[in-house]
Amino acid sequence: MPGAMSGTKKRQGAKSDSEVVKRLDVEISRLGFTTDKEFSAHSGVSASTVSRLRSGERGMDIETAVKIARGLGRSVDWLLTGEEERRPRIFTFTETSLETIRDALDIAIEDAKARKGRED
Repeated sequence: MPGAMSGTKKRQGAKSDSEVVKRLDVEISRLGFTTDKEFSAHSGVSASTVSRLRSGERGMDIETAVKIARGLGRSVDWLLTGEEERRPRIFTFTETSLETIRDALDIAIEDAKARKGRED
């Protein structure tokens, strides 16, 4: 996404840049910020930078994208693409489920030992 992350003036008509600006505008409004200055204080990005990003006068560098995404409570992936980062599924187990797994493993081990003993 050259224009959105260039840190320089926005390329005219770059659809990806306008989509980033659209997401930024919608989220700032959704969070209840009524001015660029309010969002600036929340995100740590200067009000003039927020204003220039929203007007399309400038692109977004990595550092600014990270600060803005954090200020929005969203991921940088979402800010730049509109899609959340796909992360591997992580399972959490309760103590009861871990006991069930241990019991099943113990049974499988005992069965394997019993089979081995019959083969000898």
